[in-house]
Amino acid sequence: MTAEDTLRRAQALADLGRHGDAEPLIAQVLAAEPDNEDALALLGHCLVKQDRFADATDVTDRLLAVNPDNLPGLLRAALMRRSMDRPRDAVPFVRRAVELYPDQPVCLVNLSETLHAATPGSAEALEIAERATAIDPGYAWAFRLAGKIHLATRHYAEAERWTLQALANDPGDWQAVLQLGLARAGLGRFDESREQVRDTLRLRPDPGVIDTVIEHIERCGIPAELAEIYQMALAALGQPDLSSPGSAGSDPELLARQAQLAARLHKPNASPEAKRQAAALADAVLANDPGNADARYVRALALISAEDYARAIPLAQQLAAEGYPDADRPLLIALADSGDYAGALAVAQRGLADDPDSELHLRIGTICLLKLDRPAEALQFAQRCATLVPANFGVQLNVGKAAKAAGDRDLAERALRTAVANDTGRGEASAELALLLAEDDRWPEAEALIAGLPADVSDGSEVALGCSRIARLAYERAEPLLDQIGPDGADPAIRDEGARWIGVMAGMWADTVHYRPDMKGKIGEVSQRALGAMRKVPAPPDSDYARVMGELEALMKRCGTGTVPEDGMSDGEDPVPEVPAQPDRAQADGRRPS
Repeated sequence: MTAEDTLRRAQALADLGRHGDAEPLIAQVLAAEPDNEDALALLGHCLVKQDRFADATDVTDRLLAVNPDNLPGLLRAALMRRSMDRPRDAVPFVRRAVELYPDQPVCLVNLSETLHAATPGSAEALEIAERATAIDPGYAWAFRLAGKIHLATRHYAEAERWTLQALANDPGDWQAVLQLGLARAGLGRFDESREQVRDTLRLRPDPGVIDTVIEHIERCGIPAELAEIYQMALAALGQPDLSSPGSAGSDPELLARQAQLAARLHKPNASPEAKRQAAALADAVLANDPGNADARYVRALALISAEDYARAIPLAQQLAAEGYPDADRPLLIALADSGDYAGALAVAQRGLADDPDSELHLRIGTICLLKLDRPAEALQFAQRCATLVPANFGVQLNVGKAAKAAGDRDLAERALRTAVANDTGRGEASAELALLLAEDDRWPEAEALIAGLPADVSDGSEVALGCSRIARLAYERAEPLLDQIGPDGADPAIRDEGARWIGVMAGMWADTVHYRPDMKGKIGEVSQRALGAMRKVPAPPDSDYARVMGELEALMKRCGTGTVPEDGMSDGEDPVPEVPAQPDRAQADGRRPS
């Protein structure tokens, strides 16, 4: 019997669900042909179906060593890493799959699923899922995934619409039935929601399904609109609802469970609602059991959110001394956020001695080394971290900053472009890249990056800081030209070239005001004085110079500034205000990596 015949028999057994029986046949083929791609792919599939994920990962790695572009290998490598709660490690595998097969819905959906797992609610993940539905309108998984992403962002009407389409394609999809119930609960249609949850339990009556419900609702912070479904799921498992402060009373076992719930709610990527709920639960536990380690851990994180480092640091140090498993997270963040970079670096180095591949310790160690003006070491830390999570926005942003500080501008640009590609509406990476490009006199690219940012970026302060620095660069280009302009005007080309740079500066001021409205007063005053100085130069009404004067006047009015003074700028006055940098926050979830 040939190897092909043996593999056909093994495939037939696998198709019948007899994955264990298929293994010996696959082993026969691999004994004779260790690099047989079909055999390795089928073996990986059989191992996954038997929940032997570690073995499946090893086999998949063997397969990709034989052929790095094997599609089943790429998709399974990503699946394994998602199954082990390492979605960021999975991103490069599915991105490569999409590069090879850009119009294959299965590749697109795997990439979307991975991006959503890495950053819940990712706009890129949603766009890719929608692309898959356009290519294959009958692909239920793609529609369900689009609904799942909307559910994570609490856009319940959209979640319902996409999930109904998934069920139209596959009425027996229990995950879609459950998702529909959660969406309708979010819309306040509890009678329908209860029906969907009951249908789910009928289709898949196992604890794992119920755990899925509980985990989703806890990730959202147990919002009021999902509380009833949450209670139903807990009751199905015979567990108490401890989501309200005080519900554990003074019972030691219930207090311990409530503290564990608080720690689950306060995960790095949790919603603000979830973190507030966690803090309230921790306070309730500590009122009855002051020594509870899980509750003290959550309190330390809550104190950091309130920037109360004087209380957070001793508490985190105490947890570390007691050997609490996650104590370094609040300790590192509190030390770095309070400006004790040397102290935070010492903790990071100690942690890396125990676990050289700790993303948290490498990430915050990078930040500290940059702040301590040790860019070469910072770049080493950042690149080590990037080998662990190459698609992570914050990690690549740190690589870009460290490479720029170390003088490697080509590496800085590559890393910042990767950060921009993996950004999900934060904006800081685009601002950093735009500043780098402006410094290299690549102004059209820099301006396009800022212009392409959404209006509601979450890192508005960092974008404003980048815009103000670009404005300063533009003024430095304009200043020598403006010095050549006297009261009687100058060469029109010189005059209009100077105006062009003032126009760039004014545009960046406008963006600064958008992202930092508290800067209106300062920028309004400076635009007022700049306009006063420019009005002393005669210019035709249809010239670029006159156009820029109009832009400055509009900006001045937007900032609520009064009339234009006749004297213009004062000698020696700094014409370009720079946004005050916000205190650096070394959040472990990567939202503010530096």
